[in-house]
Amino acid sequence: MIARSPTRLLFALVIALAVLFVVLALLPEGGATRATPHPVFPGMLVGGDGSYGRVVLVLAWLFGALQVLLYSTLVALGAGQRAAGRGFLKPLIRWTIVYLFAWTFMIAAYRGWIAGTSEPSLLGLPLPTVMLLAVMWPLPTFYVVLYVRGFRRWVFDDADAARLRALSPSGSGPEDNRG
Repeated sequence: MIARSPTRLLFALVIALAVLFVVLALLPEGGATRATPHPVFPGMLVGGDGSYGRVVLVLAWLFGALQVLLYSTLVALGAGQRAAGRGFLKPLIRWTIVYLFAWTFMIAAYRGWIAGTSEPSLLGLPLPTVMLLAVMWPLPTFYVVLYVRGFRRWVFDDADAARLRALSPSGSGPEDNRG
């Protein structure tokens, strides 16, 4: 029932994110995550080693995965119901799976880095940082490209423009006002 209604899915995702946020906020803080005074420079603080318990890492992965699903749901809502019948959902679902895979790989790389099994891979940066900068950061651009490139086919086609032109008192439509 929830999959047939994007607004219900959106509501369920927001509620799940809110619950997860509260759970993560109420979890006890690990000892190695708090900054401590630097042994040589008294005015400087040194961050912890970044290690969190397995539960926190799994909940953080779930929080990120739910956000990816939220982005995809919002893009689907923005495209409208007609877009589903015009081939919009297949590339959106494929890209959502790619994004979820990249997110999962980044979390796995972070877990390996915490365990000490991951070596720096690019310019001395750890693999999770490289994944964040080179993969996770640019990936959401696809959502924009998908929506913009398919707008005339999936959201507002020539027939819609003609109907809008007919409703306009001056008889001009969106493409008549480009100059």
